[in-house]
Amino acid sequence: MPSCKQLLVLTAVIAGLSAATACQAAVETPVSADSLRQIEERLERSEDQPVTNDMIEQVQAVLAGDPHNRDAHLILAQCYDRLGLPDMADEEFTLCVQYSPDDPHALVELVKAEIKSGRPQIAMKLLVAAGKRFPNNDEVTFWYANYLATTNRTNEASALYNLALKHNAKILGLASALGQLRLEDRRFGDAVQLANQDLALDKNFPLAYRIKGFALAYMSRWSEAQEPLRIAYKEQPFKGGVAFMYAKACSWSGDYHNALEPALVDLALTSSLDSNNIDQKLALVRILRKLPHDFASAKIAIVSTNLDKSLHNPAFHFALGDVLDHADMHEIAIEQYHKGLQIAPDYARAIFRLGKDMELHKQQYKEALFCYTRAHELAPQDTEINAYYQRLQQRLENRNEDIAWKLKDWLASFHQ
Repeated sequence: MPSCKQLLVLTAVIAGLSAATACQAAVETPVSADSLRQIEERLERSEDQPVTNDMIEQVQAVLAGDPHNRDAHLILAQCYDRLGLPDMADEEFTLCVQYSPDDPHALVELVKAEIKSGRPQIAMKLLVAAGKRFPNNDEVTFWYANYLATTNRTNEASALYNLALKHNAKILGLASALGQLRLEDRRFGDAVQLANQDLALDKNFPLAYRIKGFALAYMSRWSEAQEPLRIAYKEQPFKGGVAFMYAKACSWSGDYHNALEPALVDLALTSSLDSNNIDQKLALVRILRKLPHDFASAKIAIVSTNLDKSLHNPAFHFALGDVLDHADMHEIAIEQYHKGLQIAPDYARAIFRLGKDMELHKQQYKEALFCYTRAHELAPQDTEINAYYQRLQQRLENRNEDIAWKLKDWLASFHQ
């Protein structure tokens, strides 16, 4: 439902400017390509950027003097789309495509530019219009099929992919797009074959490697899956679950050294302060228990630092600290808790876990009590934190009389 402000704009739009008035406005206030770019930049700045009457009038003034201006039609379409006027927007998208060069490839490039600029909805509407103008062009068909796939119309998308593939098997990405659908249908052999078609066109195409690697992994052909997944992971480590699958393929192949990094990346991508990614934690614990501590420690330090440059996720450090504690790597766990607390200093569970390490593995009881006290202040309803806080507080008060505790500290001193 348009707001009152949008209705005012709509009234002005429907009333419109006559051709003479528009031309006169154009003469009195020249509207250049720079003005169009400024309007476009305002639309790009934020999805909540309001469309004003002045913006509409400026674009209409351009079109009054140049009715075939493709860019102006595209900008006007975006304005209407943002105002919640789909019919008027679709008409302008159609005109944008109609007045584009008689070259379907140029239209596809325009679509790609919209996607890269973070405006997939605009790109899809252009594709719909392009499909009507160039119904028999394989490249347009391919990208229109991509649109159908993203809207879960997979049967239609599959039919169009097949049609385009029969006409032109040399469009890079086409076979892989169909391979992705075959992967989702659990037709893993077909997915491998289709991925190989794209790799014959471009041996460095990461999407094809990802599809091939996933298909082989789903068939439990782990050693074969490892290499294509390695290449896909190297190119796009944060996308499409490839870190998880590459780590799994390495683990099942017994290559724990190469499994560690993608397992750490997968842990970082799935960690949040509101959930517990137990599957990723268990997988990483199993890997760490197969590796020398020196190697694991050095690798964790490098990967952890690099991930902070891109993800900056405190939950990753807390989850990693938990994993390291379960793998009996408490010194490094303490480092990870400190790293995470530098970003999120008031996360009670991490402060509590740090306190447990200080108490149970460092025998630094005052520091541990400080952590328990702070964690208790932040999460007074947490029964586990409260139990550790109360117990250590009482034991410290009676420390000189607690013979069992003294004996435990004495034994622990031999392992330091």
